[in-house]
Amino acid sequence: MPQTARALSAQGLYGAAGLPLLTRVPTLRAPLPLHAQPGQRLRLALAEGGRARAAVLPTEALPPPPPRGQESPPWPSDLPPLPDAFVLYHVPNPQQHLPLALEVWYRWAASGLGEATPLVLLGVESSQVTIPKGLEGTIVPYPSLPTRYLPQIYARAVALFHPAPATPAGSPLRLALAWGVPIAGLEEPTTEALVGDAAYLAPATDPRALGAALVTLVVEPAVAETLAQRGAARAAAWTDAKFLQAVTQALSNADH
Repeated sequence: MPQTARALSAQGLYGAAGLPLLTRVPTLRAPLPLHAQPGQRLRLALAEGGRARAAVLPTEALPPPPPRGQESPPWPSDLPPLPDAFVLYHVPNPQQHLPLALEVWYRWAASGLGEATPLVLLGVESSQVTIPKGLEGTIVPYPSLPTRYLPQIYARAVALFHPAPATPAGSPLRLALAWGVPIAGLEEPTTEALVGDAAYLAPATDPRALGAALVTLVVEPAVAETLAQRGAARAAAWTDAKFLQAVTQALSNADH
């Protein structure tokens, strides 16, 4: 690390345990938990030093997702092929939101969609899912994949099922909006702020309504197309220039 610091003309080294003590580069060791991630350690150190700053970026200032038409790598040979058409379950922390997703699917959606449009559970292993008898062909657990494969997955998805609150960066909701995939998601503030009228939302406390949202997006192409167009229009407002301007403004405000 000291050699790298000198090569980069760094003014100092910052970290937790493991930093060398004898070095010509000034070293600052943070007495913070070893299990803390680097970003968390830095935030804690800034907070303890009275230099913590925070800014909230509006949803229209988010950075644009990668273009859907980018060149995709060959599909991994050790993975099973995807169905020709499917509903995609793709959320952060997929195991956490899996019980609600399965309740909605088994009770209110699977019988209406059948095996023709199964539910692909991205980031879920087969051992984590108990499939009722008669519904085996309606569920496809699928392992997590690097983000470079997501365009191929979303290209076949007829809808995104996102029974989870939106994350600060909005993905995977932002991907679906930008790539023209209609969304069935939760009626909650963070999701509503991100998607506006470009998704079919229902409360987490109403699994039946969430199931109806899914079925509607699959069996009513006009509704799905309208939402996809609204999503694309909303995503078009996300540009690198707006994001850079918002970040620059936030940094400028932090100096005052």
